[in-house]
Amino acid sequence: MFWGALNALLGSVANIFWKKSLDLSDLPPRVFYALGALGSVVLSLGLIAFGMFSLPANYWLLAIPTIDAVIVGYTGLLSQRIYKEEKISALLPYENLSSILTIVAAFFLLGNTSVATLLIAIVTIVIIFTASFDFKGHQFPKNFKLIVLSNSITAFRALAMGYALSHMATETFYSIRNLLNAAIVMIPLLLSAEWVAVKTMKKDCLVPRMAASFLGAISALIAFTLISRLGLVTTTLLGFLSMAATLVLGYAFLGDRPERKNVMLAIAVSALVAVGTYFRAP
Repeated sequence: MFWGALNALLGSVANIFWKKSLDLSDLPPRVFYALGALGSVVLSLGLIAFGMFSLPANYWLLAIPTIDAVIVGYTGLLSQRIYKEEKISALLPYENLSSILTIVAAFFLLGNTSVATLLIAIVTIVIIFTASFDFKGHQFPKNFKLIVLSNSITAFRALAMGYALSHMATETFYSIRNLLNAAIVMIPLLLSAEWVAVKTMKKDCLVPRMAASFLGAISALIAFTLISRLGLVTTTLLGFLSMAATLVLGYAFLGDRPERKNVMLAIAVSALVAVGTYFRAP
């Protein structure tokens, strides 16, 4: 529980730094994303240097982090577009859609989720979608379709990741995924003229970008470790705790005053997480 709470806090802090740098950045999207890969590259190379890397017995499992390296690049650029145009408090209610979809899918595909947790996930989905709908304008928020697409892809990734991490070392999955993702993103940039835009990047944008990169890399490694030890569903449930932390930190450091309904939604979701975690075993 401690590591789950710590990871939620680290992820929230990284998200705040990322949003701050994104608001200040005028870099091309691919360049901004590539800078975020530096933290995970450094950490991955450190794991390999200390001998914390071993190939799985079934080599075909390496296909999962390889495919994930490609997909995470797409979803990362998609998230940048969504967050660039919205306040973090407005998007926060939908961040957990991927987690809820993961729990629902895990119930049917993995069989390691209790009926009580499934029902709680469904209730949470209804609450989030209801809160997101603009009843006066009769429409969902801007970029809502992209938000659903991004979260659906993330849920698929989480299921594949959960399976892979139960059959291979966390450090191996983490290192392969990150180094391949960095290569896919950085090599084309280094061969193009876009990369020179980094020279014009201001310090007040670079510092939070690097902070987000390294804190996010540490948070991801902790999350992967929790999945391998506690299972996908328990780790996913603990991840919901980041919602309340992000609201508080967003208000404190970004001046992003959340709407009352988002505050109430964060409290409700956190309470549901507590109950869902208690009844997580099937």
